[in-house]
Amino acid sequence: MFLNAGRMTWGVLQGSLFRTAGSRHARDGERMQRDFRDAARYWTHVGPGMAEPLARRVGCDRLGQPSAHIPLIP
Repeated sequence: MFLNAGRMTWGVLQGSLFRTAGSRHARDGERMQRDFRDAARYWTHVGPGMAEPLARRVGCDRLGQPSAHIPLIP
């Protein structure tokens, strides 16, 4: 759930809010700039990158296939 929440938040923030806020709100110290920076930090963290390998492991496990060869950290 946290991966979906993070993905949705990032999509809204960079796809809509940041683009429509205007350049005045992108300056250092502005709230929008801080929110964007914090969201970018989350998005580039290892957590979101684990979604696909984790889904592959779960799929293999449910199908009774070996999954130990799939690394969780890309």
